[in-house]
Amino acid sequence: MVGFYQLSPEQFEIAVKETVAAYKAVTSKVKTIRPVTWEGSIQPLEEASESLDSIWSLLEHENAVSNTPEIRVVYENLLNIITNLHTEILQDEQLYKVYLDISESKSFAHLSIPQRTIIEHALRNFKLGGVNLPAESRAKLKELHERLSALENKFANNVLDATEGWSYHVTTAQKNLLEGLPERVITEAKNKAIAQEKTGWVLTLDLPTNIAVASYAQNRQLREEFYVAYYTRASDQGPMAGKWDNTQNIAEILKIRQEIAHITGYSSYADYALVPRMASNTGEVKEFLNKLAVKVKPQAEREFAELKAFAKQLGFAQEFAAWDVTYYAERMRENNYSISEEELRVYFPEPRVLDGLFKLTKNLFGIEIVPVQDFNSWHPSVRMFEVIDENKQLRGHFYIDLYTREGKRGGAWMAECISRIRFATNTLQTPIAYLNCNFAPPSGDNPGLLTHDDVVTLFHEFGHTLHHVLTQIDYYSVAGLNGVAWDAVELPSQFMENWAWEWSVIQDISKNVLTGEPMPRALFDRLLASKNFHAGMHLSRQLQFAEFDFRIHENVGKD
Repeated sequence: MVGFYQLSPEQFEIAVKETVAAYKAVTSKVKTIRPVTWEGSIQPLEEASESLDSIWSLLEHENAVSNTPEIRVVYENLLNIITNLHTEILQDEQLYKVYLDISESKSFAHLSIPQRTIIEHALRNFKLGGVNLPAESRAKLKELHERLSALENKFANNVLDATEGWSYHVTTAQKNLLEGLPERVITEAKNKAIAQEKTGWVLTLDLPTNIAVASYAQNRQLREEFYVAYYTRASDQGPMAGKWDNTQNIAEILKIRQEIAHITGYSSYADYALVPRMASNTGEVKEFLNKLAVKVKPQAEREFAELKAFAKQLGFAQEFAAWDVTYYAERMRENNYSISEEELRVYFPEPRVLDGLFKLTKNLFGIEIVPVQDFNSWHPSVRMFEVIDENKQLRGHFYIDLYTREGKRGGAWMAECISRIRFATNTLQTPIAYLNCNFAPPSGDNPGLLTHDDVVTLFHEFGHTLHHVLTQIDYYSVAGLNGVAWDAVELPSQFMENWAWEWSVIQDISKNVLTGEPMPRALFDRLLASKNFHAGMHLSRQLQFAEFDFRIHENVGKD
């Protein structure tokens, strides 16, 4: 049996503490070794870091996809230990000198590019961690990092609890509220009601249901209820006002981040956060965002005016509100292109999509993706695959966890299970990735059916997965996504997205579940024509998020 080794909460606690102790033992030994060499000093630190991060990634993943009260308690307890360890390491002057000495040695020029990069990044991180600061400042940083990690974890828990803590009960007498909703959503709502021993239907805030209500619910009041509930989650507003409220958490998080930046010599957290990223400074970021905003605003305004005019043509006479945008945009898309995301589901059964995606990957990279039959996992719907290259060599594994469920955080993401590293014994450890999404689950005996938006999301996350699994770097700290500027990690994923719009790929990933036929060319042409529908509005929305996030981290605490 291979793969995920599921531990009990108690076993996680023991394993993490033992690994932390082993890591500290390695660092203590390395600090005494002279002369400093890669083999005697840095390689042991690389292996110790990999071991620590591997066990911690298991617990982080469990906390993200199976967030039980027991796991939550253990995670919160161990989070302090891990946070303090990382802070202590980055403030360890003796350990810093190990990296500094090798960077100044004659042997440095003879190291490989990955080896030199590891050392350069480590020196950068030591400085960001405050290694050169007075003892009082280092102690303050340690305190701030510990508090920050606890607050960020609390923030995430509040969002999850608020999402799962609200639902809308539609009684039998209110069945008309369901008009327009896809049958799959109504069936799932009926099943949830039965599970809760209620009559009628129970609609929840999981992403597939929320999107369906926003896009298809004919009842405007229902759309408003969902919009307000979703966008006021974990706040002092809306139907759950004050419950799981993140208002004070956000304020304190921003304050602490700014303090960390100031202590380490940066004018704002925005400046501090940019150090390991591609952009050079805050001015560069603002200029980029402003240029985009200037170009996209006129288009977005035209699109919004056209949308309101279209809604008026359909008889909508009320003041246009946020909960009307998605609904009428979908009607307009159907009108303009004779296409609907919901109707496209019939062409994208998940097994067919995966088969086509794996065929594409073979054509692009010459690799075979093979199901693993015997493995441990955290949920029955999870699958595991191994990646074999054209030389019949194992390159790694990945898990796929595609469907929304209780206790799983929202969104879609790829996470590292273990990373590639070649140990001092010359043994090569191949990587394992987690690919997580929150698609609508299968219904009955039918497979999961994806929208084309879901397909694009899957391709995107698979790009991250390939980035992690196909790395050829044997050094842990720079293998795969490690060591890459955090904004640069989106390049492979965005590249993979493009293939979801190619006709040759569509033929391989589509199959009508009723007829067995792939998507007709005429339907694909309409889908392709709709690709940039409301692109101005979508981009302006993303720019607003980026601008807001950047400015609050640049200006918090300033008048």
